Amino acid sequence: MIQGYADQHDMHNFFQATKTTYGPCSTGENPLQSQNGSRLLKDDDAIYLHWKEHFKLLLNREPTISEETLQVIPQRHVVDSLGIHQPSES
Repeated sequence: MIQGYADQHDMHNFFQATKTTYGPCSTGENPLQSQNGSRLLKDDDAIYLHWKEHFKLLLNREPTISEETLQVIPQRHVVDSLGIHQPSES
């Protein structure tokens, strides 16, 4: 039956039959495990705070590259005129 709707390109009945067969879409809830794995976060605010802390820890780390390594990398000459907007002549 559902295949017949798909073969006929009858999308309205195809999706209606699919919904009837498999049930409605999920509620949109996406629980997340806490950082230490002790609980499941379901509240939007708790999930937001979890991701905020995750990225804070991820992005605010001390550099892992040594100053000596940076000194070995060849440097290019700085071209000061790049990126400077020149007004167009009217």
